[in-house]
Amino acid sequence: MQDLAMRPCGPLRMRLRSSAASFSMIARSHQRPGTRWDQLVAHHGWVAVSAELGGLGPGPKDTATSAVRGVTTTPTDHGAGHWTSWPDRSERMTYVIYLTRTKPGADWSVSKYTIL
Repeated sequence: MQDLAMRPCGPLRMRLRSSAASFSMIARSHQRPGTRWDQLVAHHGWVAVSAELGGLGPGPKDTATSAVRGVTTTPTDHGAGHWTSWPDRSERMTYVIYLTRTKPGADWSVSKYTIL
């Protein structure tokens, strides 16, 4: 499984990045807007989410057809006039991504995920 840990494929990396951003916003959509939301509105803003592999510590061993990876996300707010907030470490979330494939050498698929 070294191939997955050392060089995740580009499409998977992009899907994880965009999915993490979407899931984070969905997970928080039930919360009442606050100061952060007000700042985004005032700056006609948007949120960029960076993602990094890791955040789980020692986990289950990979097999030829299954693996588990942690992806930790950090949001940064942006807006009009080049306004940018500092990356909000208090809003970091870790996703546990469960990967499977039909046989060794086949493409990996995300079978499920969990938010810690």
